[in-house]
Amino acid sequence: MQLFGAPSLLRVRLLALAVAAGIPAVLLVVPGAAVGSVQSTRVAPPHGSGGQISEGHGPIGKLKSVSVTASPPGAGQFHARSKFVPSVAATASPNGAPSAPGPRATPTPTPSAPPAGPPSSGIVGRSGTELVVAGQPYHFTGINIYMAASGGTPSSCGGELYPNVGVPLAQMPNGIVFRFWAFQDFFVSNGAFNWSNFDLVLQMAAEHQDRVIPVLANQYNYCDGPAKDLAWYQSGYQTTVSSGDLVSYRQYVADVVTRYAGNPTVAMWQLVNEGQAVNDNGSCDESAALSALLSFSNDVGGLIHSLDPHHLVSLGTLAGYSGSGLQWCGAANGDYQTLMASPGNDVCDFHDYGYPSSPMGNPQTPDLATAIQMCHADGKPIMVAETGIFASASNQLATRAAQFQAKFYSQFQAGVVGELMWDWANIPQYVSPVADPDYGIFPASSFDGYQADPSLSLLGRVYW
Repeated sequence: MQLFGAPSLLRVRLLALAVAAGIPAVLLVVPGAAVGSVQSTRVAPPHGSGGQISEGHGPIGKLKSVSVTASPPGAGQFHARSKFVPSVAATASPNGAPSAPGPRATPTPTPSAPPAGPPSSGIVGRSGTELVVAGQPYHFTGINIYMAASGGTPSSCGGELYPNVGVPLAQMPNGIVFRFWAFQDFFVSNGAFNWSNFDLVLQMAAEHQDRVIPVLANQYNYCDGPAKDLAWYQSGYQTTVSSGDLVSYRQYVADVVTRYAGNPTVAMWQLVNEGQAVNDNGSCDESAALSALLSFSNDVGGLIHSLDPHHLVSLGTLAGYSGSGLQWCGAANGDYQTLMASPGNDVCDFHDYGYPSSPMGNPQTPDLATAIQMCHADGKPIMVAETGIFASASNQLATRAAQFQAKFYSQFQAGVVGELMWDWANIPQYVSPVADPDYGIFPASSFDGYQADPSLSLLGRVYW
């Protein structure tokens, strides 16, 4: 999802320290303050939802509000199942530390898919439409901790975790997957790459037997330079060096993938968050966008396969409707299937927002069911790497957990291989600024007497 604004790290630090000390804290929202400013940027699909979606960035985490005044038939129905599957043992743990830094590499390989059979080292592989580990089918649940590599030295945008990602991981079962932003400028310090934050994320994940999905670029102008457009996907990614970066995006991919090639804690690489090749004015030339995204996926996905042949790659472009109410540019209707067939892409992605009571999400086609059909026709698995449901008060948390549960059951049964909630928040946080319900999922704390978010109890269970 897209984020706007800049967090007040001082205010976050004070709140976090208060929570850690067990001191009740109060969130103050000052009219006109920069903290948590929200720009209305997304309008729900114009197919009868009548909903308004807006996003922003508050003191901690990502804010998104949705108000729906009328819903399509069935969208307002809640279909939670009554029986829950007991917890099961976590997946066998990945071992091994990050490999030593490798030399810079800028090959331009012929795009090729990685081996269909799984490697024996515990790395996640692919067999047709299924993920596999050590020859066995592999499914996952987890959460987005987008700020997992933020803060510390070098510091970066997106908020911080105190003292590191081990804090949220201690609130969750072992063996989950979490997705985080791994943009180039997060790892630049004093004119050179500093990989300490990335190294720590992998170390902490491995200690908890977790796997990670690093996202290497953001479509939007938040934390990763200017917003991406058609020209960037056509050639800019090969040559443009944005402010705060050291090298082009393509060179950065080569550097980071070479460094962590073969590390089993990496579940897969994702090229871009919600990529779409819009024109610089926001309009869409669907044919040109599809061509650019295909070329981009073939090239960069092929580059990763050549440097790290056992790891999977997800392009990060979605099926269905963006927050603008239009389909994702370059992946509209059947173009999604064409794009996902790129040999540079191994795993399809879908994001589910705005329909909390509909277990399969937006009922307007192309929807999740359509995306599953198209990806399976390409012989590839599909995950839901973001699924978000807002809660604006503590008495809504149980309902939200039940809605997540219903989505997990329905979507795994329909054929997805993984589900990741959006997203972790350091402390309970509902309304900051006023009237902007938060998607944050949070730990137990003394903050206003709240308990741990019950949605966390859904992780590590079997839904397939």
